[in-house]
Amino acid sequence: MFKKILWLSALMIFLPLCLYFTSKNVVFEAIMGMTSSNSYFYAAIVAILSAHVVLIIFIFIALSDESEASKTKLH
Repeated sequence: MFKKILWLSALMIFLPLCLYFTSKNVVFEAIMGMTSSNSYFYAAIVAILSAHVVLIIFIFIALSDESEASKTKLH
């Protein structure tokens, strides 16, 4: 369980940062031709959504590990 928490914590830090700068520089400015001020806004939305996805995955893993632990205690 500790390895999963450590992995998800690192993912919570690095995934939004990587997606923010990648989407800002590559997707929104280079490919879509947006201005810098507009690309900040949309890149922030991408980063926020990625943080929420990691949080949902964390909650799902925590609940599934909890249900597995309760099953082993019953048997």
